[in-house]
Amino acid sequence: MIEDLKKTLESLKKRVRFNLDRIHDNEKQIKKTLKEPVSGERSEKLNKHFGINKRMIKENNEALKIQKDIIHYLENYHTDIVKFPQIINTEHDSQQKNLNSENTKIEISKEDYFKLTIRKEISFDSQHPYHQDKEFLDHLMDYFISTEDYEMCAYLSEIGKNQLIN
Repeated sequence: MIEDLKKTLESLKKRVRFNLDRIHDNEKQIKKTLKEPVSGERSEKLNKHFGINKRMIKENNEALKIQKDIIHYLENYHTDIVKFPQIINTEHDSQQKNLNSENTKIEISKEDYFKLTIRKEISFDSQHPYHQDKEFLDHLMDYFISTEDYEMCAYLSEIGKNQLIN
């Protein structure tokens, strides 16, 4: 059983590395696409690449959780394997750092955030990078007024009121 767990750990590590390489390649494509003129085709390309990266990051996070659980199991119930879990932990930490650095490397412009927000692909909530930006909020409000999306206007108006209170 221990050997199977070790093989599983190794397989998960390889899959995480593979996904990180694909994320990195996708990042290059995203940067290249961001240089193209704004168009529906450009937006589709960006959405495709962001979607792929999002799925791979989610998969990597799950794989890292599984690795951590296996390591925890080995450390707690198979103490005769002292060196193996320590090596795995170092590898796990390194993978997590790589994953986090890959997450932060993708740069999205304010304009791209605006487009993602108006298409409701990302929520305009407290986690949104421009949630406290009054100019961004006003721009969103203008857009949703022009499209007569009054439900969104009411939501944005409430956010604007809360920003004035704070």
